[in-house]
Amino acid sequence: MPRLLLNRTNARYFNHTARRINRIMLGEDYKYLEIGVADGTTLQSVASRKKHGVDPFPLFNTSRLPQGTTFDTTTSNNYFDSLRKDIKYDFIFLDGLHESHQLFLDFINALEHITNPGWILIDDIVPSDSISSIASMEDSYKVRGVTQSEGYPWHGDCYKLLPVILNYFPQIEAFLIIYPDNPQLLLRITKEITSQELKQKNLISETNFFEVFSGSKLKSYPIYIEEVLFKELSDRGLIQKKT
Repeated sequence: MPRLLLNRTNARYFNHTARRINRIMLGEDYKYLEIGVADGTTLQSVASRKKHGVDPFPLFNTSRLPQGTTFDTTTSNNYFDSLRKDIKYDFIFLDGLHESHQLFLDFINALEHITNPGWILIDDIVPSDSISSIASMEDSYKVRGVTQSEGYPWHGDCYKLLPVILNYFPQIEAFLIIYPDNPQLLLRITKEITSQELKQKNLISETNFFEVFSGSKLKSYPIYIEEVLFKELSDRGLIQKKT
C-alpha cells in the first residue's frame, strides 16, 4: 500500500529543499505549490499551513492527507490550464519532468500564479556532469554504461532554462544555490510579468552543457553558498532573521 503522507516534524523525511523553503519563508502563513511531488518528502516537510501538490503518479496515499494539504493527480499542464487566474501562491517549487521545454512551460505558468512579491525554486538546474545533462534518461544511462537501478544521477536538460531567465527575464532576481547539497535556482518575483504570449515562443535554445557551464558563462550567474545567501537576504530585509 502507498505510504501515508506524514507530518513535517518527522526528521527522517526532512531534506535540503524543505530546509531552504522553510528558512526563506520562516513561518506557516503562506500558500505553497509543488509541481512534481513523487514520494511527498518535500511536500510533507514544508511548514506552510496551505499546501497543494501536483503529480500524475504520486507515490503515497492521496486519499488521506494531512490537514491543510490538498493534491491533484494530474499533469502540471492540466493543472495550470484548469486553475483560475486569481489563484496565487506565495512560494512555488518546480520539480517535475527533467525536460527543458516542459520546465519552461511550468516556469511560465508559475509566473502567472505567483504573488508579488513571491518566490519560485527550481530543482535539477545544475547537472552533476555532461552525461547527467542528456535529455533522455534512457540515453543518459546508456552512455554511462549503467542501469537506472545503479543509483547514478540524471538531471536531464533543465539547465537550459538558466540562460533563458538571464537573457529574457532581467526583472527577475535569480540566486543559484550550489552548496551544500543539491544545486537549485531560487527566483524572487517582485513585478507582475505578462507571460501568456511567451508560451507560444520557443525560448529554449540549442545550447549545450559545456556552453552553459563554461568558465566565462558561469561568471554571469549569481552563485551562492546557501548560508551566505540567507545572510544576504536577511541583511536586505527580504527574509526574516532567525530568532
